[in-house]
Parts: sequence; structure tokens; C-alpha cells
Amino acid sequence: MLLLKTLIYLIGNTLLIGSIILIIRYFHEKKKKNILFYIKKIIYNFPKLFILNLIVNVSIQIICFIFFFLGIFFFILCLLTLIIFLSKRKNFFDSFLYSTQVVLKNFKIISILILIVLFFKLLILILLHSYAFLSICSIVTVSSIFINLISSVLIIYLFRKYMIKCQK
Repeated sequence: MLLLKTLIYLIGNTLLIGSIILIIRYFHEKKKKNILFYIKKIIYNFPKLFILNLIVNVSIQIICFIFFFLGIFFFILCLLTLIIFLSKRKNFFDSFLYSTQVVLKNFKIISILILIVLFFKLLILILLHSYAFLSICSIVTVSSIFINLISSVLIIYLFRKYMIKCQK
């Protein structure tokens, strides 16, 4: 059951990240396409994105299991991996190395942003679980919606920051 939940989370997370990155990338290039174009691109890139997302998430979980703060540091280093993978068309390893380079150059800004995002995610979970009149299913649904919304804002911000950095 836990494996199924993890798989569903990874599929949903991959679709969310991939669709946001692709849509922003094509809007940034001033290429207005129809919805079928975006769906085809997401389906075409999904297997590669899923494998990369799986590798990154499993490695972060293993490192967090060993040492929590090292796992958060590794998470921060891997933030731009999917963005670089989709926008620069690099392979898995090159996108991770380039992500590490970019994040280390802007570590102060990105780490503060990630800590704020993690704080808000934790705050949402604490607030929603304190409501006794809500069922577990509704708490999970509402918390997933808010956490995905926060993650979407983070992805948009990081992608825009990365695109501005690339133009300089």
C-alpha cells in the first residue's frame, strides 16, 4: 500500500513539474501552442522525467534517512535538475551537475526560499490536522492541494530565476 501511494505521488509530482516547466518554457519563447501540443510534449517527456524524478527522490530519501540535514542540503542541490533537464535537453547526470553549480552560486537565496516553503508546508499540515471535524480523506485532499500549490509557485519562481540567470 505504501509503495502504491509513493508511486502515485511520484506520478502526480512528475506531471505537475513537467507540465508547469513545459508551459512556462513555451510561453517564455513566445510560442503559443494549443493544448494538444502541450499534452503531447508532456506524454513524450514523461518517462524520462519520471525516471529522473524517481532517482532524485529515492536518493534524497536515502540521504535523509542517514542524516536529515544532509538530505535537505541534497534536496536544495537537486532543485533545478528537472528544470535544466527539460529546458537545456541535457542528460540526467549533466543536469544534476549543472543544477548543483547554479544552486551553489545562488545558495543563500535558494536555501532561504526552500526553508520558507518547507515551513509553509509544515504549517499547512499542522493546521489541517488540528481540525477534528474533518475526515482524514478531506484533510489529505486539502493538504495535497495546498502543498501542490506551494510547490507550483516554487517551480515557477525557480524557473523564472533560472531563465533570468541564463539570459545574463
